Amino acid sequence: MANVLLCDTGLAPDGCVVTIEDAGANGSAGTYVHRDIDFGVDLPQPALWVHTMTIHECDLVGRLVHVRVLAGLDTLGLGELAFDGQLTVPSGIIAVGDVRDPGRQLLCGSPSTVDVSVYVDPDVDTIRFDNPPGEYPASGPSEVTVLLHGDPGFAHAPNS
Repeated sequence: MANVLLCDTGLAPDGCVVTIEDAGANGSAGTYVHRDIDFGVDLPQPALWVHTMTIHECDLVGRLVHVRVLAGLDTLGLGELAFDGQLTVPSGIIAVGDVRDPGRQLLCGSPSTVDVSVYVDPDVDTIRFDNPPGEYPASGPSEVTVLLHGDPGFAHAPNS
């Protein structure tokens, strides 16, 4: 069975972090998700702060961090696993993006705890600039895919 696309958006990272959280979390707690750091978190988290390329790198390459949220079980081709655990959503609303980000998206469902995996992919490998000419590797991934396992009952909120 194929995954269902719930959200597909470009987000401006807050520094070098894209937030996936319970809308009621208000930044109070969560876990930092980085592909090079072991995600040994056993408790459900109200927020996932996913390491990405920086906002300045987004400006240089002319695009935002690409974020997709899927529901399903198929992990083929999603990228490198950066986190595998649970997201607690007592408000019933998953916010994709920081509260200050105008591109923030909302997914509505029932209050629950969902199994979630976060995959990252460095679609932008090298940042090039002209003045002075040069290039350097991006500091973090430019693609983030969040997989909500199974059919968690969330849907994209209208007008978000």
